[in-house]
Amino acid sequence: MKSPAARFPKLFKLIKWTAIAFLILLALLFCFSQFENWRGRRAWVEAETGLRAKGLRASWSEIQVTPVPEAENRVLARIFTGSFKYYGKWSEMGQWESEPIFGEAAEKAAEQARKIFSEITLGDAFGFQISETEQLDIFGETHKDRIEELREILEPYSSNLSELITVCQERSQSYLPGDYTRAIESPIPNFQYIRRTSRLLTAEAIIALHEGDSARALGCVQALICISNLNPQVPLLINTMIEVVCVRNFISEILWYGVTENAFDLTELETIQKLSQKTDLAAKLSQAFELEILCALDATQVFIEDPVETMDYFGRGGGTPLLVSGDEPDFSDWLIPLIWNFTPAEGWNWIMTARLANFTSQYADAFDRSKGTLNGQRIEAMQADLETIEANANFFDNLIIMAAPSYQKVAETTLNAQRKIDLIQIASALLLEERQGSRLPEELNGQPKDPETDLPYSYERSENGFILSDASETVRIECSVSY
Repeated sequence: MKSPAARFPKLFKLIKWTAIAFLILLALLFCFSQFENWRGRRAWVEAETGLRAKGLRASWSEIQVTPVPEAENRVLARIFTGSFKYYGKWSEMGQWESEPIFGEAAEKAAEQARKIFSEITLGDAFGFQISETEQLDIFGETHKDRIEELREILEPYSSNLSELITVCQERSQSYLPGDYTRAIESPIPNFQYIRRTSRLLTAEAIIALHEGDSARALGCVQALICISNLNPQVPLLINTMIEVVCVRNFISEILWYGVTENAFDLTELETIQKLSQKTDLAAKLSQAFELEILCALDATQVFIEDPVETMDYFGRGGGTPLLVSGDEPDFSDWLIPLIWNFTPAEGWNWIMTARLANFTSQYADAFDRSKGTLNGQRIEAMQADLETIEANANFFDNLIIMAAPSYQKVAETTLNAQRKIDLIQIASALLLEERQGSRLPEELNGQPKDPETDLPYSYERSENGFILSDASETVRIECSVSY
C-alpha cells in the first residue's frame, strides 16, 4: 500500500514548500523586528545623551516624591475630598477618591456665579473662564442686584468656603497620596473640582471686595493659590496648565481689582508682594516639559515590559503595527510574548518616544534658566516646525502630533499670566512705598521684568497715579494714589 506522500505527491510537495516559506517568512520577520528594535534602542540612546547634555533628566526614577506629614497635608482635609484621582494603567482614569464636598450641585452654582461675574469668556481648555474687559461693571451702582444674586448663589456654600480658606491657612503643604513609581500611575488633581471651587472662591472674593472686606478677599486668593497647585512636587503639564489658568483668570483678576481700587492695607500689600514673588510660571512650565518627556519614556517602558497588555492596548485602538488586532486577542500568555519577538513594536515605540523627547526638549530649551525667561520667538518657531511635521507626518511622528499642539497654547498662556502677576507685584510695591510716605519714583528699579523679553515693564506716572503695561500693552494696570 502506497504511503500518503506517494499517493499525493503534489499536495505534500506544496505543504513542504509552504512550511519552508513560512519558516523563511518567520526568520525574515524576526530579523526585521530585531533590526527595528536595535534601531529604536539606538534612537533612544542618542536622545537620552542629548537630554543629559542639556541638563535634563532622562529617567522617571530620578523623580523623588516625598510624602508630607498628614497633619500638614491640606489635601487630606475633609474639605478637599474628591480633589484628586489616580491614573490607571495605560492612562485610563481610575475612580475618584470619593464624592467631593464641592460636587455636582456646586458645579451648577459655580457656573451660575461665573455667568454673573463674567461678561466675556476666554474659552480655555479646562473651562476656566472670567471677564477680561468688563468685570469692573459689576461693582458699579447699577449692578447691586447682580451682587445680591451672587450672594444668594453662594449662601449654601459659605461655610464650606470658610472651611477651605481656614485649611489652606493652617496646613502648609500639599501632597497627593499615591504610587509615584510609574509616571502613568501618578495621581493628578481633579480639575473639575478645581474649576468649580475656583469659580466659587472668585465670586466670594468679588463680594468681599465689594463689601470692603479685603481680608476675606485675600483669604480667597490664598486658597486659590493652594488649590491651583495641589501636587507641587510633580508639576506635570496638566498640573502646570491648571496653575497657569488659575493665576491668569482668577488670582490676578481678584488682586488686580483690589489693587487698582486701593482696597488693601499695608500688611495686605506686603502679603500680595510675597505671593507674587513666589510665582514663577515660566520655570514651572520648563519643568513640566521635562516631565512630559519622562512620562512618554515611562509609558514606553511599561508597554515594552508587558507585551500581553501592550498588544491588547494597541489592538483596542483599532489600528496597530503589530501582528494582532481586534478587541480581545485570543492568544495565550505564553504565545503573545513569542509573537512579540516577531514584531517591531518595541523598536517603533522607542523611535516615537525619541522623536517626541527631542521635539519637547526644544520647548524646555526655550526657558533661559539664568534669566528666568521664556523665549517667545523660539516657541513660535517651534509652532512652525510642528506645522511642517504635521504636513509631512509619517507613522513615527504620531506622538508629536498628539502631544505638541497643547505646548504652544500653554506657553502663550503662561507668558500672559506671568505678566499679569508681575504687574500686580510692581503695583503693590509702588502703593506700599507711597503709603509709607515716599513719592512715586521717576523710573522702576529692581522690579520683575517681562518673562519673554527680559526688558523692564513700561512705567508711566499719570496725573493721579501711575500706569504699568507690557511692551505690547496686552496687559495693563492703572492705579491712583493720594499724593
